[in-house]
Amino acid sequence: MKADPACRFVRFVAALPVLLLLSLGNVFGAEAPAALEATCPSCDDFNGCTIDSCDATTGTCRHDPLICEDDGDPCTVDICQSFPGSTFHTCHHSPAVGAPCNDGNSCTIGETCQNIVGGGMECRGTIQPEGTACEDGNACTSSDTCSVEAICVGTSSAVGSPCDDHNLCTSDEVCVASPAGPPTCVGALKNCDDADPCTQNVCDPGTGQCAPVNCNDGNPCTADSCDAATGQCVRTYVTGGCSDGNPCTLSDSCSSGNCTPGTPNPCSDDRFCTRDTCSPSTGCISFPDNSLCPPDSACAHWVCNGCNFTGGFCSGGCQNLTSGGFRECDGNPCTIFDECVRSFCRPGSPTKCLDSNPCTDNLCDPATGNCSFPNNTTPCNDGNACTAGDVCSNGTCQSGTPVSCDDANACTADSCGATGCAHSDITASCNDQDVCTIDTCDPGSGCVHQPVTSQTTCGVGACRRTVDICIGGVPQTCVPGAPTPEVCNGIDDDCDGLVDENRVQIDCTISPATMNLNSQGGSVSMTCKLQDVCDPANPFPISGSTVSQVYVSRVDSADDPGDDVTLPDPLTLPCPDPVLGFLYERGISENLEARDVSNANVTFKFNLPSDGDCATLDGNRQDIAARLASVPDNTSATICISGKAGAADFQACMLVLVKNKGLR
Repeated sequence: MKADPACRFVRFVAALPVLLLLSLGNVFGAEAPAALEATCPSCDDFNGCTIDSCDATTGTCRHDPLICEDDGDPCTVDICQSFPGSTFHTCHHSPAVGAPCNDGNSCTIGETCQNIVGGGMECRGTIQPEGTACEDGNACTSSDTCSVEAICVGTSSAVGSPCDDHNLCTSDEVCVASPAGPPTCVGALKNCDDADPCTQNVCDPGTGQCAPVNCNDGNPCTADSCDAATGQCVRTYVTGGCSDGNPCTLSDSCSSGNCTPGTPNPCSDDRFCTRDTCSPSTGCISFPDNSLCPPDSACAHWVCNGCNFTGGFCSGGCQNLTSGGFRECDGNPCTIFDECVRSFCRPGSPTKCLDSNPCTDNLCDPATGNCSFPNNTTPCNDGNACTAGDVCSNGTCQSGTPVSCDDANACTADSCGATGCAHSDITASCNDQDVCTIDTCDPGSGCVHQPVTSQTTCGVGACRRTVDICIGGVPQTCVPGAPTPEVCNGIDDDCDGLVDENRVQIDCTISPATMNLNSQGGSVSMTCKLQDVCDPANPFPISGSTVSQVYVSRVDSADDPGDDVTLPDPLTLPCPDPVLGFLYERGISENLEARDVSNANVTFKFNLPSDGDCATLDGNRQDIAARLASVPDNTSATICISGKAGAADFQACMLVLVKNKGLR
């Protein structure tokens, strides 16, 4: 602790007048007035980086910071380091490698503190190119630029010119001649002799204000201010928490301007095997005591080593030095594979006396550990799945009675094998090879042969016929009707799957007329004129608005009739596809919403991108081009579209020039 002899002496001297007055008062019978005595407590804050003192007039402590001398190096941090619980300290000038700094030269940027060869630190930055604008810090120069030597040089202003030295403590600055170089900016200094006792006679260039008197005494238990009338520092007591610098006290608090110690620090380290104490110089100290650990056992030898992890071999600071593993620890000679786990004994398995014979009892004498195997008469299993009720006799398993495998099902063949009863399905044996019966098996009665009563259909259009599959047990043959020439009657007379296909005459052109197979996206349009020629002598136009949604029905090379690829109507394909599900594209269909009908013409547009969903009808140039991938380059191909005009089917085919290498 830092001594306070001066404070004690002042207290003693200050008390003498009080004692004299009391004595005189007793002599003359008059009571002397009471005098206040300032109490100076111990002001040691256990911090070597503060200067501790006591104000004898108020009895309050001061803890002014000990400022380490600035070494003038911008690349070091000047700090005071105190040793806990002592008055010793040391000043450190720690290097700040990589810290930003300022070398005072505006012709360098990005300065940082860097190590230099031979030791030490230096503020270095990147040199700016010659001619780069800079600032030389002289208000009496202009147009400053960097020279080749990285020196900021400017054009001098005329002597007497007004200027600004950026110092708020000067006024009316002008440029004056300087023998060392360019003119310098000089102004009248602000007079800080302001008759204010709470300010120093020094001006702050950054604020232009006279610097205030510093009354901070470093004591957290006083609010410090300056008396404007006297210039003296005023200390006002405050309340609340503080720290007296002693690690052996907790919850310190302010009282009469001083930080008074709180409750003692219990210094508990939460380890039940240590004895805890506190020293003002070092703080909490814990001493291990093995006697506080659990007693030793077959699986544990405990010592207190300060460990604080739980589980494994450590608990509350006590560590078990006995490793785990298999060892005799439960005291029972009839068990094997006892195991030490986390200092506890896990009893072993009572399998020392096992002979693997189910017809003997396995006995062990707990006193000696000796084994015996007397015969028993317990139920057993002879290994034959076709016997039941097996029983032990004379140390062996004797077979019981045969197992019945009858499941009372006329449609199964019953048997017993290595795995037990088996019941094979014999329904297939009920097939009488008669196509006019439906053969099944009834579990109660056996084979059943029901007569076939269903019908079958063959042919399309006007040729469609329906007959009974069997009549009187005799199979029947379905024969389609004979086709007739197609006429305009809304019926498929020639039985080719198309209705009145000769009724519609269609003439189309395709755009674009050249198909680039590698082109991305783009639409294909087909402009057509449709006529009803049911009465050839009186044909009439068919409105495009009455035509169904058309689709691409055929693509092939125009010069090769053997490569035709016929595409079905998308609406006839299943969705979802039985194999590919919803990802199967049903076909290439016209975008019905984009159809253009003008007078006798109709334009079908294919401009919907493929979305990989069979529930939608889509297709564009890329989809059509994919169907033409095998067509030779620079040859013509046929593209056909199909649809319905009313009840009549129609198909229109057009030629396009195929280009395999289109622009992307």
